[in-house]
Amino acid sequence: MSEPLVLGADVGGTSAKSALIDASGRVLGRGRAAGGNVNSSDGDPAGNIGAALREALGDHDPARVAAGMIGMAGSAAVPQKARRVADTAWQLAGLTGGPRIGTDLDIAYAAGATGGDGVLLLAGTGAVSAAFADYRLTKRCDGLGWLLGDEGSAVWLGIEGLRAAVAALDGRGPETALAAAMVARLAPASPTGDPRQDLVAAAFRVPPARLGELAPTVVAAAVEGDPVAERIVTAGCTALVRTASVVADRPRCLVLAGSLLTTPGLVAQRVRTDVTVRFRVEPVVAPDPVAGALLAALRAADLPIPPDLPARLRAALDTTAVRQC
Repeated sequence: MSEPLVLGADVGGTSAKSALIDASGRVLGRGRAAGGNVNSSDGDPAGNIGAALREALGDHDPARVAAGMIGMAGSAAVPQKARRVADTAWQLAGLTGGPRIGTDLDIAYAAGATGGDGVLLLAGTGAVSAAFADYRLTKRCDGLGWLLGDEGSAVWLGIEGLRAAVAALDGRGPETALAAAMVARLAPASPTGDPRQDLVAAAFRVPPARLGELAPTVVAAAVEGDPVAERIVTAGCTALVRTASVVADRPRCLVLAGSLLTTPGLVAQRVRTDVTVRFRVEPVVAPDPVAGALLAALRAADLPIPPDLPARLRAALDTTAVRQC
């Protein structure tokens, strides 16, 4: 009898990434395609996910795939639509049956967790924390979007930096290096002659998620010793630790995910230090969420997971090159 294969995928708004492994955890293929938000009617998420799955499957027999997990951002809000999208993608890849579906939080936690009970703190474009029991999400905090929450996220840092910049230019706030930095970043030509109005126009010209691209400007100013930027970064880090504290007081394991917390820098360093002191546990930085999707698929199918498999799988996915579609 042929050895069973397992497929896992991580689907976000900008990309869909997948990987195929055998029962020993050896990575046999990887795929990548454009993503798709299942909350939106735009684009073709099923087609994109299917393309990523097909690329990971390669020349392997689809009939050997015994289990699959697709982690989809936004799937919890529209479970029936997410189910249809996942099943369609599975069929487009030439597979029979259907995969398990999880959220992006489920697979991010599974990717780095040292046990089934613990907490995920994720900070990237948005920010959210979630508690898990036996790998099942039991409680969450924030993840409410740029308008109502996402405190400490990249978008939050970018917006706070913009507010500080225009306040300084307006005379309502203290002087800060962020004023010149934001003008140079967003409106260097000053089409109106008034940098305040230039920043207003520039800020409303882009989708809110793009304002997260300003976070490195704020962090850089803080590193250079600008007191206003320093206060913003400190407030953001404090908010992230508070968000994690809402869902658990003494987690057995704490997984850090998202670009702000997995990329070395001031925010990642401070949050890691602060949560270690607050929770008295050494946090784990989550690797590629596709690893979490694969591990979740193995668990859901009751396939054996050797003790060393999570570490080997994470290492393989971190070092295996991905061919762009």
